Amino acid sequence: MMVESLERRCLLAADLWANSFFIADPTVSPGGVITVQFQVTNSGQDADATNFEVGFYWSTNPNMADGNEVPANLAGNDPYFNPVAPNRMIISSLPARSVTTRIVTIAAPDEPPVGSNPYAYLGIRIDETNAVAESDEGNNHSRGEDFDSAIAFWMSELYSANMSVDPGWFLGLGWAHGTPAELEGDPSSGFTGSDVIGFNLQGRYPSAMGSTSWAQTPAISTEYAHSITLSFRRWLGVERAPYDNALIQASTNGSTWTTIWSNPTANIVDDRWVTQTIPLPPDFAEQPAIYIRFGMGSTDAVDEFAGWNIDDVVVRGVQQQSPIPGTPDLVSDTGVSADDNLVNLNNSSEASALTFVVPGTVAGATVKLFADGQLIGSAIASGEITQIVTNGTYTLTDGSHQVFATQKMPTAAESRPSDALAIAVDTVAPILVGFQVNNGHAQRSMVRLLRATFSEAVVQQAILLGRDGQPVAGVSMNSSSVDGIAYSYSFSGDAVVGGSLPEGHYRLLLEAGTVTDLAGNAMSQSAELQFHRLFGDIAGDRAVDAADVTAMRQIQGNSGAYVDYLDYDGEGDIDSSDLAQLLQRLPMRRIP
Repeated sequence: MMVESLERRCLLAADLWANSFFIADPTVSPGGVITVQFQVTNSGQDADATNFEVGFYWSTNPNMADGNEVPANLAGNDPYFNPVAPNRMIISSLPARSVTTRIVTIAAPDEPPVGSNPYAYLGIRIDETNAVAESDEGNNHSRGEDFDSAIAFWMSELYSANMSVDPGWFLGLGWAHGTPAELEGDPSSGFTGSDVIGFNLQGRYPSAMGSTSWAQTPAISTEYAHSITLSFRRWLGVERAPYDNALIQASTNGSTWTTIWSNPTANIVDDRWVTQTIPLPPDFAEQPAIYIRFGMGSTDAVDEFAGWNIDDVVVRGVQQQSPIPGTPDLVSDTGVSADDNLVNLNNSSEASALTFVVPGTVAGATVKLFADGQLIGSAIASGEITQIVTNGTYTLTDGSHQVFATQKMPTAAESRPSDALAIAVDTVAPILVGFQVNNGHAQRSMVRLLRATFSEAVVQQAILLGRDGQPVAGVSMNSSSVDGIAYSYSFSGDAVVGGSLPEGHYRLLLEAGTVTDLAGNAMSQSAELQFHRLFGDIAGDRAVDAADVTAMRQIQGNSGAYVDYLDYDGEGDIDSSDLAQLLQRLPMRRIP
């Protein structure tokens, strides 16, 4: 058995005839496709193999042999697609001591059953049912013991142009971007949309072309990628070489060109869209720029054909990719909990920058931090954990944000994004929006309850209560809140009778900076409430007068009319002792 590790995009390699799977963690959106290049090696000295099948499977976990896999069907337009067995392809022959490389496009899986994990694993398996290994002597073997390894790679898309919009190619004489006219063998439209890049969209190419006319791509980067391939759809008509010529060339500098395909010595008369894939030579790997051009001409004096119609041009490569870093962690968390990911910094300036650490980094890699897709900071990793202070230039609005990281090693492409960390930004300080005495009731005969309501949930309250300009002796304030927004204050202590504050003029003060919200924003302005308590002051007018006496006499002895704020001693009834307390406050006693 041979096992290889070739970065993240390489699947494992193992004994094919042990029904082994080669698994990875592809990312493919529903309805999309993923392109895979794989190799099968026959290291036997004398055994060739014919007609063996390669099967593709999606699974919800890496242990695919447990029977939890489902077929991973090839895309319907893949050259190897077989509607009878859509997740299988047949390799007709693999000689001894040889390697075969194939590229397939696989459709995204359906949604897994409810309650199951997602289909996060793609497997490749060699099916031995119809496989026969033949030795040079003609002896048949029921098992291909000489097949010892397979390697599979995700292929990254380095460039694509589907011609639905003008791709910006350099077009020589006779070439155009547009809709073919369905004349002289041309199609009526492109494969993907209506438009193509084509030579003479109104019919045939001319005779007696003395030189080649080119349609050339812009520069395409193949940095950090190898095994470069060019794939495209073609609808081509051309007389056999050498009389007429259709060419494809590639260059690493735009001036020196290598022919990677030319028409054969037989006429080509496509009557449908044909998929063509061409491997590029090794020296086109890991280049800052390569160029590809399609050529028409030269041609002889007779027998003109339809020429080139080109669509869905894709350049792919096996790209060495930096490993995905871990999920960022917010260091500058200002919330009440160190790990609630709540912060009152918003990156609008250097003073309001945030600090994160990113695990799983590689020394020398450039680690980037993004919020909702916007770059907010970067740093060069010196080890497995990298600290990043944000750049102070992109304001994070109040609310929720998704923060993720990438990293790029000097010799590899940038990684895929890490898992995102959800943070909440809150830069607005709380304010006091309401104060009530006795739940808003006018009476001040008893003051048993105060209520403060804030604009948002708050913590850390420092409340100062004074009476007649002096500290209140014998009174303790007890606060409670259900939601952190509305706070209730009750009283206890030696000076408290019937749950009420003693008589007097009170000043309650919430000092600025002593009340903070959950993100650590402090209330910026002090808030003050002045109120009084005077037994018998039913109207709350700061005085006890005849009207109050009359009201109390009507209630006295009438259990059905009991009101607790006239029960001076808290015995549960309004009696003569309570009335006596009120009468002591006449005539016209007033709280200043």
